[in-house]
Amino acid sequence: MRSAQPPAASRPTAARVQSPREVALRALLAGGSQRALEMALRESDLTARDRALLTQLVYGTLKMRRALDWSIAAYLKRPITQLSPELLWTLRLGAFQLLYLEKIPAHSAVDESVKLARRTGHAGTAAVANAVLRNGDADLVSFAALYLANPDLDERFRRGGPFNPPDRKTFYGGAAKGYTDYPAIGN
Repeated sequence: MRSAQPPAASRPTAARVQSPREVALRALLAGGSQRALEMALRESDLTARDRALLTQLVYGTLKMRRALDWSIAAYLKRPITQLSPELLWTLRLGAFQLLYLEKIPAHSAVDESVKLARRTGHAGTAAVANAVLRNGDADLVSFAALYLANPDLDERFRRGGPFNPPDRKTFYGGAAKGYTDYPAIGN
């Protein structure tokens, strides 16, 4: 007797909807260039709002890469250079959200990053992502505002201050205000 169902291989499958974080990771793993971002956007079915988040994730993660790596390395038990590219970019994406995107709750940034680490790796990579991001989220968030308001933070620490007070209303508002208008030490 023949089954009414076609064989599993020929049955259409529902494509899983990808999150902006998954698409951002794909663009970053492809080099993070404008072309990689455009290709990732073209291949995705994201809403306009998710496309904006994706773009912010890619550009922000690339822009803040050194600060993110410094923050992440503080919570690793091995050198950051020993992480797989997938795990490292996933951690950078998660840390960027924790440090710089105030509208994304910390628990969401951590949870989504752990899920992404699991999908691109295995349970062990998810555990590393969970440990690094969950253990460091309070420290990362408190450090971020100071870093944004003081782009020359390392020099200010060396000199013992003074520190610019952060203006949270201007963070990531889309204009130069809040990004580049804080005075450097000595100005």
